[in-house]
Amino acid sequence: MSYLAQRSLPYTATEEDGEKVKRSTPQNSLQHKWLTEVAEQNKEHTYEQYRALCKLWFGVPILCAADAEYEAVYMADVEPLPYETKVALMTRPIDLPVTRLMDKSQMQQYLDAMYHHFVIKRGLRLTQPPIDGVYYE
Repeated sequence: MSYLAQRSLPYTATEEDGEKVKRSTPQNSLQHKWLTEVAEQNKEHTYEQYRALCKLWFGVPILCAADAEYEAVYMADVEPLPYETKVALMTRPIDLPVTRLMDKSQMQQYLDAMYHHFVIKRGLRLTQPPIDGVYYE
């Protein structure tokens, strides 16, 4: 309360139970490793294109489900655009923030979705994270 009392007006405060823990470095590393492996095994797209597609296919739904404000802005400003434009927005130079906004739990969902899509559905081989969960801590 004393911190808030010292803030100059106007400001915005939000309330959430618990601590939001940002995605972990091992999770981020695994994501990039998998994208490299996917691009090497399936030459249909480049690494950067797969990165954009994964953000759009898996990341955006996860963030929209967790954050009403993100969903409202996305649905109003991005969803009406043509598919090719949405993919382009996920790449540089615009590089719409998706995974960098995720907490550890959301990033876990994202990695699980990537794994399911590329390994289970498409039959690609991706590096398996250790059973002890080191990549997810």
